[in-house]
Amino acid sequence: MVLGIWAGASSAQSDFTIRTSSGQRLFAEPQYWLNMTQDQRLPIRERRLDAQTGITAWAPPPSKRSGLTPWIGMGFEVNNTGGISDSVFTITPGFRYRYDTRRLSFAAEYAVEAALHLERSNLSRALQGHGGFARLAYALDERSHLTFHNIFSDTRNVRDAPLLGPLSNGIRLTSNTFVAGYSFSASRRSKLDITWTNSANLVGTPVRPNIHENTLAGRYQYALSQTTGIATALSAGWVNMGFGNSASRLSADVTYTRDFGPHLAASGTIGVLHTSASGGSTIPRLGATLIHANRFARYELAASRDIIAIPGLRDLARSDEITGKALMRLKPGLILDMSLGYQRLGLYDAAATKTSVVSASGKLSYALRRDVWIWAQLEVSRENTGATSQNNNRLIIGFSRNLSD
Repeated sequence: MVLGIWAGASSAQSDFTIRTSSGQRLFAEPQYWLNMTQDQRLPIRERRLDAQTGITAWAPPPSKRSGLTPWIGMGFEVNNTGGISDSVFTITPGFRYRYDTRRLSFAAEYAVEAALHLERSNLSRALQGHGGFARLAYALDERSHLTFHNIFSDTRNVRDAPLLGPLSNGIRLTSNTFVAGYSFSASRRSKLDITWTNSANLVGTPVRPNIHENTLAGRYQYALSQTTGIATALSAGWVNMGFGNSASRLSADVTYTRDFGPHLAASGTIGVLHTSASGGSTIPRLGATLIHANRFARYELAASRDIIAIPGLRDLARSDEITGKALMRLKPGLILDMSLGYQRLGLYDAAATKTSVVSASGKLSYALRRDVWIWAQLEVSRENTGATSQNNNRLIIGFSRNLSD
């Protein structure tokens, strides 16, 4: 086996690949049906539907590698957030576009979601939200390339926020994240990534803060052998949380990764986190990931610690999180995606507020044919803050369709 760099994709663990007699696979990413076959050879019915922040309908996989693919989705949602119920019918037209050359790759997606809230008549709520992304990658030479990525959403569907409690029902959340990156591969065994991230979360009410973040980060990966790798990362950020409240956020860590073959991989992270919030605090950074896969399933267990900003709150929070995920192909065209998570948040505020979140979700999708999918999604969560708690439940059924081949 020979280690090499695959510029066309990246795994959660590494950007290296392992070449075998039967082809190549990503280092520390076990093989299963989605990555055992190249995109153009994998039947479109066997690919996953994609979620977009703030959009109810799931986008179908694009029908072609290059060019424009319009699509449409419809959904019926029943939700209960903090005791307030709502039933919503949504229709979502969107499109995907991709263009590739030997040195340049460009991809974009945009969708608009119109909604009819059955339990209340308010024309101002007709536009539930809209959003999209654009990504440009350019190879300067064989060893280095630039990437630019922007994600935007403006929506009343705030279910993707870490906490729903601070976001009152019907509030509008506008989010934008821009990432500029530079990558350099000094050899087949090493790779350097430098990124700058600018993000904003704007809450549509004057009593909640608007959050702006800027972060500069660097990551160096080195393959110790065909089966082990190490990565070091440094980042420095500044967060403005409105109302005269701002803080710095610094981190440094080392990650060790072991590839146990085509079915199992593991990694562990140790480091330090620091923030100037609440007079300053330094905590250890710990994390671990275990991934197992067989031909038709992928399982992942991950634990992490970070310092994050939460839309709707004016203080940073320490986040300790553990998640379990399962992705399974039950039969041709039938895919089940499940997750279970626990997150404990400690705010850097005067009261040192503690909040815990338990969540579970499941999505089942089925390809009726190569351009039509039906799907159902269930999400449940419970947020506990001191003596108060909030339950959030959501059930959606719908279909998505590509409008061109």
